[in-house]
Amino acid sequence: DVEGLDRYGIQQDLVELGLKGVGGKEALQLMKASGRLPLGEPGAVRFRGVQAEVQAFLEQLRPLLGAGYLAPVPVDHTLGEFRLTGAVRRLTSYGSLHYRCTSVKAKDLLRFWIQHLVVNTACPTEMPRASVLLGREEAFRAPPLGNAPDILARLLELYWQGLRRPLKFFPQTAWAYAEAARKWESGESR
Repeated sequence: DVEGLDRYGIQQDLVELGLKGVGGKEALQLMKASGRLPLGEPGAVRFRGVQAEVQAFLEQLRPLLGAGYLAPVPVDHTLGEFRLTGAVRRLTSYGSLHYRCTSVKAKDLLRFWIQHLVVNTACPTEMPRASVLLGREEAFRAPPLGNAPDILARLLELYWQGLRRPLKFFPQTAWAYAEAARKWESGESR
């Protein structure tokens, strides 16, 4: 059976292929050729199950993508003693777009938040500044931030401290606590 990381890898590949307009038959052949599906009809059956999930996800993703990605935006920005260099990718006319065809994890939110801060700190002012992280069960949206440089500078200071000594930083535990608190407040866990 196709489960765990193998399933996730196939799903992500099928999302990328779907965004490029590759049809189901061609995608099946590509997945078979990659060796990640069982041979014969069992592989085709498993592929159809995964493909159905991917199609549902693509229906949520395509409206966020709009006309497609903008060109990568080069970044060369100084914040105090730190210099950010690189490029911001996955920008659309809406803003920064991130996605995973699975449940969103704490590390995904952290990566999403940091890129959102970079977009709002270092990208030209005419660029869209909102961000979206789409997971299979939920979407997170972050509006433009005026104080992003201050937040990012503080995170960079913490990063620098963490290079010299361990920090008390537990993103998975913090995420589990925040989820439990949200469920409690909404009455889901009572």
